[in-house]
Amino acid sequence: MSDGDVWTGIAAQPDVSGQQAPRFQLKIERHPTTQPAALENVPPWDRPWVDPDAGDVLFQKQITSPRRHTYLLVDAGLRAKTAGFFDLDEVDVPCRCLFKGKAAQDLKNVAPYLIDLTLPEGAWDDAGLVPQFHKNFFAKHWSTETGILIQSTATLDEVWAHFRKFTKVMMPDKKVAYFRFWDPRMLIHFLQACTPAELEHFFLHPDDALFSVTFSELFQSISLRSARLEAI
Repeated sequence: MSDGDVWTGIAAQPDVSGQQAPRFQLKIERHPTTQPAALENVPPWDRPWVDPDAGDVLFQKQITSPRRHTYLLVDAGLRAKTAGFFDLDEVDVPCRCLFKGKAAQDLKNVAPYLIDLTLPEGAWDDAGLVPQFHKNFFAKHWSTETGILIQSTATLDEVWAHFRKFTKVMMPDKKVAYFRFWDPRMLIHFLQACTPAELEHFFLHPDDALFSVTFSELFQSISLRSARLEAI
């Protein structure tokens, strides 16, 4: 296996959940979003570039300390079905394929890409500073189930290196298969089936959060909460 194809997965991690009390449990929370009807009488040029309620959840913590970054992990093939073509080589925000080497070249048009959605300084209060990618994503791709959102204090490179570890898993027959955890239809079911030890391994930091949006605009966050607090 070449360096560009070295993938490890949760299946390779020892299950130590039976050896000690779990520190964290999964927390799934549904967030409200503004109904389209509420904006019907607002002129197009005055409409917000992001759903106000979703924007509060995804970007408000960027102005706190420590600053939390927002990332999009998107399936290029699914995104292209909405865009009409592969466009991730022309975006105006930092973007990096989760694959490396030959896999990144051969699977370019269908690979997962990590995109930095962290807003530029002052952009939350000045829509003129918001990158075009953001405006396009929230206008056309928000509820198309093409990927998941990530909120973390980690840098783009740190998040990229972490989630690369889960792009392939070892199957029971010892064959290696792609694991499309960035598919929002799969993510919650996968995490609900994880042991506490596996959950800790999957989240880069305990206070990170993952977000999924369905075709019906069900906006959910997935995070860890202290098992100790839950027991009180």
